[in-house]
Amino acid sequence: MFFVNRKGEMVGKYDKIHPTEGEIEKGIHPGEKNQMPVETEFGKIGAFICFDANWHNDLRYQIENGAKLLVFSSAYPAGKILNSISLLYQTFIVASIWSLKSGIIDNTGRWLKRTDRFSYWVWEDINIERTIFHWDYQGEKIKNIIGKYGDKVKIETFGDEALFTIEVLDKKLSIEKIKKEFNLITYKEYIKRATEKQDKIR
Repeated sequence: MFFVNRKGEMVGKYDKIHPTEGEIEKGIHPGEKNQMPVETEFGKIGAFICFDANWHNDLRYQIENGAKLLVFSSAYPAGKILNSISLLYQTFIVASIWSLKSGIIDNTGRWLKRTDRFSYWVWEDINIERTIFHWDYQGEKIKNIIGKYGDKVKIETFGDEALFTIEVLDKKLSIEKIKKEFNLITYKEYIKRATEKQDKIR
């Protein structure tokens, strides 16, 4: 998979890490693991291709190196696997699939737009700075954030998952400012901190 900029220049590429058995028998070689995301004008983008979806752990490297959006090019839809990857890694996915299942998934595993038999392509403005937080020890701060910033932020809660998201709608404001002001840690930071404490006493 090749990435090009607005001038048509190649700025990066991704090689499929997990070809199918049939592809290997035809001479296809697996791509290298730990491929870096591609730097673009609006942030870093990662990728995975078709059968790669079954090895979601290999996507972690791209995400840990800054990818907030993954491009998925595939001959099969992958179904709920895509939703799971999106939520587990808190990343947007733009899926281009050889079927009627293409579209855009937000970073909580929810389809924002999907193609159908009447529309073969879709688009959506997305804010890749939309950030996910765990409810533990900080869910009660939501009212204070809304009280201060009102419609300058959009907050959604996900009860079953004990998560909430903050999306900044005012260009003069930032997620980092809100995090610092209200002493918030992201879902990723919370899981990392908990893992380190668990491992320390294991």
